[in-house]
Amino acid sequence: MPKTSMKKVALTGNIASGKTISLKIIKKLGFPTISSDEIYHHLLKTDKHLRQKLSDHFGTAIINSNGNINTIFLRKLLTINPDEINFIEKLSHPKILREIKIFLQKNLKQKKDLVVVDIPLLFEKKLQSMFDFVITIYCSKSTQKKRLRHREFDDDDIKFMFSRQLPVKIKLKQSDFTIRNDKISIKQLEQEIKKILKKILHK
Repeated sequence: MPKTSMKKVALTGNIASGKTISLKIIKKLGFPTISSDEIYHHLLKTDKHLRQKLSDHFGTAIINSNGNINTIFLRKLLTINPDEINFIEKLSHPKILREIKIFLQKNLKQKKDLVVVDIPLLFEKKLQSMFDFVITIYCSKSTQKKRLRHREFDDDDIKFMFSRQLPVKIKLKQSDFTIRNDKISIKQLEQEIKKILKKILHK
C-alpha cells in the first residue's frame, strides 16, 4: 500500500474547553503535536526583540523581577484597553506561524502520518486552509467560567477572553469533528480522540 501524505490536523475550541488535555492525550498516543499558546509563552521568555517591543509599548512595569514578561499584569492591561491586543498579535502572530510551518515541514520530511496543531484562534484568524481536518473541543459557558476561575481569572478577564473568540456554534459548523468536553471523563475523552484520529488516518 503506497504511503499517503501527512494529515495536518488543527485542534481548536474556545478558552478552557479542554484543548490542552486533548493535545496531551494526542501526544501520548504517539502523534507529533505543537501548541500555539506554548510557542507564544516560549517567545515571551526567549525572544529579546519581542520583549523589548512590548516593554517599550506598555512600559517596564510588565517586566517582572526575573526579567520575563508578567503575563498576568499584561492580561490586566488588555482588559482595560482591549484594542492593545492588536499590537501584541501584530508582533507575535507571524513568529508563531513561522514556528508552526517549521513544525509541519519537519514532520512532512520525516514522513509522519498525522500531526496536530493546537490553535485557539483558528477560525478568528482564518487559518483553517492550512489544515486537512479541524477538531473542535467545546463545553458549556458555565463550565468555561468555572475552569477559568480556578485559573485565577476574574470576571473582567473572562469577559475579555470571551470577546476575542467566535461563538462556539459557528466553530462547530465549520469543523470536521467535534467533542463535547464537560460531561465526560478523561478516559472517555481519550476514547473519543482515538476514534477521530483513526477516522482521519483512514480518509
